[in-house]
Amino acid sequence: ALGLLFIADAFDDFGVVSAQVALLVLVGVFGAILLRSRPPRTHPEVQVDLNLGDLRIGRRRRGVFHPIATLKFADVASVYLLRSKDRRQPTRLFLRIGDGEDSIEIAEGPAWRLERLRQRLVADLSPVAPKTQADVLVLAGARRPRLRAAG
Repeated sequence: ALGLLFIADAFDDFGVVSAQVALLVLVGVFGAILLRSRPPRTHPEVQVDLNLGDLRIGRRRRGVFHPIATLKFADVASVYLLRSKDRRQPTRLFLRIGDGEDSIEIAEGPAWRLERLRQRLVADLSPVAPKTQADVLVLAGARRPRLRAAG
């Protein structure tokens, strides 16, 4: 398409100008399709390990979990829900890390479901709670939370 611009007297002939415009539109539409058809970005996954007392943050690619960071339960300052005034926006569940303003979004969804998950996380992360359970809680990022048994 770019080569048509260098043809001598390219702008004098209506056929060449229309071919240039058609190719420009075709390349633009094809580029827009390529940009819009990329696979959606996966949200980080948080795995809560009650036996080791830590949180593993990572991404799941092709069914395999790839850890990015590991946090101890003592590093988590609070667990809170962020509700939006706009009812169309989902409620989000966050972990506040340390004394600063660092937070990690671990799930989003209906407020009633996240409230139950928040209560379970608070019970699991509190230092006085007995850590006798052998299961691992897997929070699938900003998607629906799932429970998996350690195996």
